[in-house]
Amino acid sequence: MRIVPVLISKASFDPNPPPCQWHALEIPGATPAAYLVIAHFHNPSEGISWCAQPQCKPMPRSFALVPPIAVTLLGPPFGVVATDTVADAMEKVAQQSWPPAWEAAG
Repeated sequence: MRIVPVLISKASFDPNPPPCQWHALEIPGATPAAYLVIAHFHNPSEGISWCAQPQCKPMPRSFALVPPIAVTLLGPPFGVVATDTVADAMEKVAQQSWPPAWEAAG
């Protein structure tokens, strides 16, 4: 199982949620409306296929710097900055408002 944080627009997510266990947090103030999703993909092809939809940005490498869209969406409500790694950003979100998803991911 691979646990992947994903940024995705509400318009793409609502009609097509992941085909696996997932947790979603609506990002406050995002325009257009967007979610941060923690998806528990069972195999790589499942994750690759689902993440190929429009307005979907997976962040599979915790040691990598966050992509610019993460700074745009997660910066204002959670303090994510361009020098954060994906792991740093997820920790900021978890500390402020979303510990249950990380507890489930552990």
